[in-house]
Amino acid sequence: MAMLFLVAGLLCILKPISFAQEGSVFFSYSGSTGPDGWGSLSPDYATCSSGSSQSPINIVNGEAVINSNLNALDIQFRDSVSATLVNNGFNVLMRFDGDAGELVFGGKNFALKQMHWHSSSEHQVDGTQYAGEIHLVHNAADSSVAVVSVLLQSGQSDPIIAKVQQQLDELPNKQSNESPPEIALGNVNIQELSGLTTTDKYYTYTGSLTTPPCTEGVTWIVIEKIGSISNDQVEALKRPMDDGSKTNARPGQAMNGRSVEAYQA
Repeated sequence: MAMLFLVAGLLCILKPISFAQEGSVFFSYSGSTGPDGWGSLSPDYATCSSGSSQSPINIVNGEAVINSNLNALDIQFRDSVSATLVNNGFNVLMRFDGDAGELVFGGKNFALKQMHWHSSSEHQVDGTQYAGEIHLVHNAADSSVAVVSVLLQSGQSDPIIAKVQQQLDELPNKQSNESPPEIALGNVNIQELSGLTTTDKYYTYTGSLTTPPCTEGVTWIVIEKIGSISNDQVEALKRPMDDGSKTNARPGQAMNGRSVEAYQA
């Protein structure tokens, strides 16, 4: 019996930070289930209101501290990975079912697990909110999480969305109390992400997941270079989502004494 409790305890310790999934308490981006009320929807979501290191934030460029110990971003993407398009109701994501790529940051290796989109952007730079934002979610062997963020302005098409435009248009709406709809994409080449993440400057800070349970301890890397997304693609991302989550950007959160560091080539 003692061994049973020991194993259970270890599993709890090793359990990775995760995003809200099927079976979680419903939340949205408007009304009583919107961001201002997330912390009261469930005890599991309490950190959304009580946390002191929440995301997203407004990055003030003039206050970001250049850290000479930071290195150029070391991030790789595969040219063929099995992927699945998922409609969570509060976002659309691409889940990778194999080796999609790797981020090396702070002496630690992080494996790319999924990417998803927000519109409008969640992070702002000097108070500017963009048309959209990509989150590239990585996990390390010790279950820590690093998210690479790419801000998107209105303009040319996002290359990854363009690859799966047909499947995105076919993605069903999520029905209440049902599993998130999925469409298998087969093998996808995500090398175009290299063009979005190759940069002479990025910002980094410690924050949280931007959706419930708003778990803290997440390493954020926000690319200074701005990508682009077409208006049609923004509308395509909004179409399958819940009515209260068509615009799925959490408002900016208080810094609470945190600092933002920057790498500059």
